[in-house]
Amino acid sequence: MPKQIAIYARVSSQEQAQGFSIDEQIRRGQMYAELHNLASVEIYQDPGFTGTNPNRPAFQQMMSQVKAGQISDIVISRLDRLHRNLGDLQATIASLEKHGVTLHGINENLDTKSAAGRLFVNIMGSFGMYFSEQLSERVVAGHREAQRQGSWTNHAPVGYDLVDGQLVVNEDEAQRVRRAFELAATDASLAEISAATDFSRAYVGYLLRNPAYLGLVYERLADLPRNRPSQLLREREDVHEGRHEALVEDETWDVVQDVRGARSNAGEDATRHPFSGILRCECGAAMELHQAKPGVYTYRCTKRTLHKSQRMVEQTLLAYLDTVREDTETMEEIRQALKDEGAAAHQRVAGRLPQARRKLTEARTARDRWSDAYARGVTDEETFQAHQPKIAADLREAAEELAMLENVEQSVEVQKAEFEEFVETLLEMPLISTLWDYWDQAEKGVLLRSLLLRVTVQKDSLIVQPLQGPAVELNYVETRGRKPSSGAGLGKVGNTSKPTRGLEPLTC
Repeated sequence: MPKQIAIYARVSSQEQAQGFSIDEQIRRGQMYAELHNLASVEIYQDPGFTGTNPNRPAFQQMMSQVKAGQISDIVISRLDRLHRNLGDLQATIASLEKHGVTLHGINENLDTKSAAGRLFVNIMGSFGMYFSEQLSERVVAGHREAQRQGSWTNHAPVGYDLVDGQLVVNEDEAQRVRRAFELAATDASLAEISAATDFSRAYVGYLLRNPAYLGLVYERLADLPRNRPSQLLREREDVHEGRHEALVEDETWDVVQDVRGARSNAGEDATRHPFSGILRCECGAAMELHQAKPGVYTYRCTKRTLHKSQRMVEQTLLAYLDTVREDTETMEEIRQALKDEGAAAHQRVAGRLPQARRKLTEARTARDRWSDAYARGVTDEETFQAHQPKIAADLREAAEELAMLENVEQSVEVQKAEFEEFVETLLEMPLISTLWDYWDQAEKGVLLRSLLLRVTVQKDSLIVQPLQGPAVELNYVETRGRKPSSGAGLGKVGNTSKPTRGLEPLTC
């Protein structure tokens, strides 16, 4: 039985609303297959599914056929039709390679069988995910503004009900919340508080550090330091006075934070870091950034297997990255991929504006028609008034959507220019380590995901797996008052080989 040629097409619900056509993807895929003499075509399509969701029915059916050896080639219009998550994309491509399936991109030259082609695919996947995340952050900017004005934009915490977008005290639950704080102020343990309030121990820990009970709103609870007094919280830029009633007095809150802080062994604050998703302990668990004491941070295994100085880990990797930076051909490919993806991201946003403007025009036209009909006596006052809430809601929704998109478009323009400047700086600088401390977390993360697949922390060394080429073992760089030197403490990893000085050539 001859193997199938699969054409895979996908549009999210949002893309469907913006006029992106799944039929056009299929038509172009069929034309591509015909031009390249790819016969026995089978169509797999997932309308209304986002690329961040790997559990799409047609996609899963296609991958089952791949594993059964029934598909030889897959045709897609763009790489992001498969996934908008780099890890999922890498796993899918690895599965396709394992089963001998060739991936064809209509708009992108996808050659997953050569080192340069695989590098390009990983770069495009990495920056596709980056721009997707950045756009998502822009979209929620409206939530941030609402929070600054004191509105609550999440699910109601225990002790409150959410009524018309505002937190209203649920007195039955509020009594349990107040009781939890009263017990915590007396140095009761989480287990004791849990037994007395019928909250789980985990929720008690969350509850006791949630500033919502002070009458405050915040942007991200995970970003707030633990065990901080009420006054310091109110001074933060990401914490705002809410419109809801507080359940706990400032004095009670401050006592609880002092008690909880004394119980803690250290100022524990697991923080997102540039190596998130890349850095792993030798036991396989993720590594988190932990403040051991003021000004001193370590990367710590989530299973507590080991921990290493943040400075030691980062300087050791910078020494390795400096050697990669000197590969001019690889860096030029990264620069071009970044620029192309930035332009594509801008185009995707700009393409949504015409429909948003039409929607606002239609809402205004509907409003004017009803007003004119009422003024001319074509419709009675009762009917006119009955339609006013929907007309007002449609008009408000259309205006807010257009304003949001225009804001996103401007933000993407600025972001695109800033990122291109970052890329040019990256190419012109002598060593990556010279500007590391000046980049923000997102820029560092983009660079790392473009070059590294995995970094494993061991007791005496790091194991670095680049996107292409063999794994490399790095002996830790001495960090006492000096910067890492390029190529220091490097050696190739073998099954039984010991680390050696010098860097093995990297295949990119």
